Amino acid sequence: MEPSAVSADQAAIKRVTEAWDSGWRDADASALASLLGEDAVLMPQNQPAIVGREAIQPLYQSIFDGFTVTGSGGVIGVEVAGRLEDRPADCDVQRSVSRRAARAMTPPWRSSPLFFA
Repeated sequence: MEPSAVSADQAAIKRVTEAWDSGWRDADASALASLLGEDAVLMPQNQPAIVGREAIQPLYQSIFDGFTVTGSGGVIGVEVAGRLEDRPADCDVQRSVSRRAARAMTPPWRSSPLFFA
């Protein structure tokens, strides 16, 4: 695989990951949803799956409407082990994003936040 292709993949993955972190930091449900495919599936724990970007965005908005979200995140490193066009159809492409994130959500009825990573 060409080094320039790896660099391009790494840069693209880093841009998307940073945009995801920015969407959470800015409480921007539209920005988060824009990073999803039209047919994205979100599987909240103990709830039915939510299918489609248009259906997922209101869930993010409800989080921002009901909680104060604080914290930070960022990309530490990106490793790309292959590109799809370089592999047979039945082969997985390995991509790894090392990131750090620490966020807290504080509902209006609590004085202390609920933490998640």
